[in-house]
Amino acid sequence: MAFRGHQLPLVLCLIIMKVCSHVSEERGETVIGELHDRVTLHCPYLSPDDWDGREARVLWFRNLTEKILDCPVKEGERLTCEKNAYSHRTRLSPAALCGDASLEISHLQGSDAGAYQCWVILSQTYHRGNLVLRVQGVMKDVIKMDESSPHEMSTWNMLETKLPVKVLAILMSGWLIALLLVGILVSQRFFLRESRRKYMISI
Repeated sequence: MAFRGHQLPLVLCLIIMKVCSHVSEERGETVIGELHDRVTLHCPYLSPDDWDGREARVLWFRNLTEKILDCPVKEGERLTCEKNAYSHRTRLSPAALCGDASLEISHLQGSDAGAYQCWVILSQTYHRGNLVLRVQGVMKDVIKMDESSPHEMSTWNMLETKLPVKVLAILMSGWLIALLLVGILVSQRFFLRESRRKYMISI
């Protein structure tokens, strides 16, 4: 199926609207936690009118791919979350069915720093929230462990702060999806134009 040049913007808009029509997104904030302390990552959401308020599913990810928490929440039933390496340090807000799907992380570690994403699935509606967690006190501990390795310390600082905050924040935005769709449609148009030109030359 080929699209004419004037149809490309319309097709692109329809695809983006289809992807985002049932997703409500809250722009991220930066949360600062202290090493070895506890921190709460907030994820408030507004429930739709057609939701009965009895069942939901809450997921939390770190750096887009690492699942931190996966909890099916049902009214009147005990909360049972999927077990993983973070289970003993994470806790979902008890008000998960009342507009608050916040995540609490205890015994904060330097490796916990990064970009976080929460998903709240309510029947046909999805809510997504983005946050960035910074951990204070990490560099102090690194200096104590090895004061004779300044190069290693600077490398640790770069990995813990610059990469997750800047690069992953861009990847989490909807612009990445839009750019990929534009690239696909433009490539298809270019291929069709080249095929038509070669056909005319052969004639």
